[in-house]
Amino acid sequence: MRSPSSYQRILYRRALRSTLTALLLRAGKGPEWRRFALDRWGYLPAAIARSASGRPTIWISSAPGGELVQTYSFCGRLKEALPECRIFLSTTNARSLGFARTVPGTDDVFFTPWDLPGPVRRALRTVRPRLVLAVEAALDPILYREARRLGATTMLASGYMANRYDRHPTYRHATAHGVFEHLDWVGAKSEEDRRGFLDLGVPPERVAVLGDLRYDLEYLRVPEAERSRWREMLGLGLDERLIVAGSVRAGEEELVIDGYLEARRSLPGLRLLVAPRFPQEAKLVSAALEARGEPFLRRTELRGGLSRGVLILDSFGELARLYSQAAFVFLGGSVFPQDGVGLGQNLIEPLAHGAPIFFGPHMNHWADIVALMAAIYPGLWVTESGELARGIVELARRPDLVGRLQALALTVMKERSGGLDQHVTFIGKLLAGA
Repeated sequence: MRSPSSYQRILYRRALRSTLTALLLRAGKGPEWRRFALDRWGYLPAAIARSASGRPTIWISSAPGGELVQTYSFCGRLKEALPECRIFLSTTNARSLGFARTVPGTDDVFFTPWDLPGPVRRALRTVRPRLVLAVEAALDPILYREARRLGATTMLASGYMANRYDRHPTYRHATAHGVFEHLDWVGAKSEEDRRGFLDLGVPPERVAVLGDLRYDLEYLRVPEAERSRWREMLGLGLDERLIVAGSVRAGEEELVIDGYLEARRSLPGLRLLVAPRFPQEAKLVSAALEARGEPFLRRTELRGGLSRGVLILDSFGELARLYSQAAFVFLGGSVFPQDGVGLGQNLIEPLAHGAPIFFGPHMNHWADIVALMAAIYPGLWVTESGELARGIVELARRPDLVGRLQALALTVMKERSGGLDQHVTFIGKLLAGA
């Protein structure tokens, strides 16, 4: 395994100190910031200590984004299978903590402490977990190391390590601190991911293929009453069709907007929702729309229904639900190779609802699925706005192709489900034998 580098540790700590200084200066601005500052330094609320006392405890530490969304069904199923356990869920920013509060099965939520010895030791003494668990990516090596020292078991669930994911910038701190040496178990998504972990030196007896939690997202099942509420919020008429551009990264907003405007000339009942990958990038979408004279509104400014124009989704946790309204999807993070890896954003959330999905050439994580989709309709691959517009117009006139894409989506979701049950069963046996 790659050993930690003293130089890398110094760089990480310097960067963290400057970040902490900026954040702590803001801590007096409200109770949420004070909570953030205290939690991140490991001073968790006394209520968490009282709740954890005398009960076996599972602490799930999740990165914000798709990793956190995977906990929605996971935590609920864990609580059903292990009702005697306390389940705590932590994440790293205010938007994602707001979503964490809606996750069923959790007994409390808090901000994950900084991955430094002092903060994680304080938090661990409060929570006293039997199991510390990460989802999809193991990014907190100091937390896992200190948890093991206190006698807890550590595990990565739904672990991804295909396409040399360890080279992704988000893993830089983790690999510098020998993260995989501090994990007792790795539940890999697939055999390919298992091989990836073995290539990094994780002993084979500590890696089990347990499946992909993303394919079991009960959270994605949107009942008809909720669909109607979303449609009313969007102000969609019966003859209108919505393009949902999800997780759009900087530089992709103009392709999406120009493609939409061109397609709208042939399909007057077309509407657009753009969800930037990061909320702060909403200003790029706003500027592009203003330059084209298109009316728009941000989700955080929306009161009541949207009467017209483009909606910019600058909230957290709603995109997965709003894919249920899409007639067409553009999946961001795919036109340009992000972070030098070019994995592409989460394909499963839109796939669960069956709408045709357009994407750029950088979808390395989803290569097998997008190849099947493109075999039905090659026009799903787009690199410029004209291709997106032509694809939308053609599919709007070819319900036979749309039907085949929907059937494929259902087949993929069904064939790759089951990871949720496998993980819950594995954890139940793990805790029973602890």
